[in-house]
Parts: sequence; structure tokens; C-alpha cells
Amino acid sequence: MYKIVHICLIIILGVICVFDIKRKKIPVYMLIILAAAGIISNFTVGEFDIEKRIIAMLPGMILLIVSMITKQQIGYGDGMIILIMGLYIDIDDILSIVLSSFFVSSIAAIILMTVFKKKKNFEMAFSPFLLIGYGLVKGVYFICG
Repeated sequence: MYKIVHICLIIILGVICVFDIKRKKIPVYMLIILAAAGIISNFTVGEFDIEKRIIAMLPGMILLIVSMITKQQIGYGDGMIILIMGLYIDIDDILSIVLSSFFVSSIAAIILMTVFKKKKNFEMAFSPFLLIGYGLVKGVYFICG
């Protein structure tokens, strides 16, 4: 059941990425589906530790605050995705995923600015990098055991 939850998370994140890339906006109903699936999985997979879930949701809460302060330089949707991912995975994985995502997005931004001559203030969808970060972190865990 645990693997099914992660496969569903990957699929939903993939669909969100398509919307984010095409429209630079994440539909609220997709976030609701992601959150509902996370809540349901917590009650069906096994033990539900609310304290662990709240701690895992902290990075998303912090990004939502940063989003408000910076007038959405980081979108609310990205903060919401990270917040909701806390329903699925633990804080150490969340932090690894977010850091991996920032790292990969930084490399992509450098390439876009140097090779494709994009300006510093161009906008990039971040959810694809969250999906890549998720794949990297879970892939490393899968390979390394």
C-alpha cells in the first residue's frame, strides 16, 4: 500500500506540473485532490502521527509565508504542494526534496540565463523541479536501500 501512495503522489505531481508549465498556475482542485489523497492514505496505510505530519508540513508553511512576504516570487501553489507533501512523507525527505529541487532549478536557471540569454527576472514553474527532487530523493533511497 505504501508504494501505491507514492505512485499516486508522483502521478498527481506530474499532472500538476503540466498545468504549472502551461499556465504558470496550479489549479486549486488539484491541490484539494492531492491533500485528500494524503489524508486518506494516512488513515489507511497505518499509524497516523499528527505531530510527525505537522512537523513535515512546516517547510510548506514557511514557503507560504515567504510567498506572502515576497509578493509571490515563490508561488502560493508551490508552498501548498510542499505543505501537502508533508501529509505523505517525513520531514527529512521533505527537506531533501526541497533542497534538491532548489539545486536543480538553480542549475536550470543558470543554463537558461547563459545559454538561452533569459533575463534575471524570468519566471520558471517550480513544481517540475519538486517532481524531479522527489524522484531524485526517492530514487536514491530505492537504489541504496
